[in-house]
Amino acid sequence: MMKILKKTLLVLVLCSLSLLAISCNDKKDISERREITITEHVNSKYVQPEDLSFMYNKTGNNEYLDIAYIGPNSQEINIAPEYGGIKVLGYIDDNAYPPSNYVTKKLILPDTIENIDGYMCNRFLALEELVLPKNLKYIGPYTLRIGTIKSISISLENEYYKVLNNKLIDIKNNRLIKAFNINDEITISGCKQIGDMAFYKTNLKSIIFDEEIEEISGDSISYNDSLESITLPSTLKKFVASYLYLRYPDDYKSYGIFNNNPNLKVIYNYSDIELDLSDKGIEVIKMNK
Repeated sequence: MMKILKKTLLVLVLCSLSLLAISCNDKKDISERREITITEHVNSKYVQPEDLSFMYNKTGNNEYLDIAYIGPNSQEINIAPEYGGIKVLGYIDDNAYPPSNYVTKKLILPDTIENIDGYMCNRFLALEELVLPKNLKYIGPYTLRIGTIKSISISLENEYYKVLNNKLIDIKNNRLIKAFNINDEITISGCKQIGDMAFYKTNLKSIIFDEEIEEISGDSISYNDSLESITLPSTLKKFVASYLYLRYPDDYKSYGIFNNNPNLKVIYNYSDIELDLSDKGIEVIKMNK
């Protein structure tokens, strides 16, 4: 019995030592993230490092940069794929109130970038043309919160996003990310979800959500001064709490759907969702399926 007990204790000690060794190795791979300044000159067609704010990231042997802020107010901004020999993989401007840029009309992001997040376009108040990276995998919910965009382009090789008829679409989630440069009326079809800020400050008077659409984000319709009418489809299952209001209950009144639409007067509702927007002066007309 004593021999069995000793063997058991030995096994437990060895297991503990193994786990400790694994834990030590894991600590070596803990991500490092800090602000850095790179002064190395790059090709003159690109934004120079002194005009950028970087976040340096390192996990194990892998190191990369996130663009945290772009400084210059030039008509065209072209970001290089690497600075100081370190690749640029993200654009993470999460500053909700960055200095405003009223000059830049074209922003070109390098193909190395995989993620863009935060309020990237919020400071570019004159931006008309956006060139997205070929390797882009993720766009944050409020990243394209901008109403001046006339053109968005992305490589046909990208497996995650596509641009079709002035609409940027998330292929994997079948979600409309952004409708741009469309006036008066639009019919949205061919997707199941409508993302945050999809119609931010458009010139639309009417939005018709076609059959197939199942979810509409809370902030997708808001902030449209010209919008007069909306048609909701019979397939609509729910309004989804917008990114900023996920802390609220799943109740459309709580997260601001149809806010800041001063001229929205009527909603034609084919869905089973009950809407009472009389407090906003909006008439909801129940339609037969």
